[in-house]
Amino acid sequence: MIPRTLPLLYLTILGFLASFGEGALTTWSIIFFQRYFPEEKGTLSSVGFALFETCMGLGRYVNNSLVNLMGFASILLVSYSVLSGSYNNLALSYPKA
Repeated sequence: MIPRTLPLLYLTILGFLASFGEGALTTWSIIFFQRYFPEEKGTLSSVGFALFETCMGLGRYVNNSLVNLMGFASILLVSYSVLSGSYNNLALSYPKA
């Protein structure tokens, strides 16, 4: 079925690109754990994948409630702070990566 209106076509393309990006992140997380933690290949990559998917699902369920509670600008500030802190911790923990 092909969408007949232009806005619906844009939403369809956006949904496809979002699912493509999520699939790439899922695959990357598994490869990351297998590459940088080879001694615990099966266990850690399975736990890492499950944790990634759990956090992604929780983020989707809780997102609207947090935006209504804290406001959009506050959520952006907190998200940026958490992401930059996580990146710095990873960069300092694995300097040869």
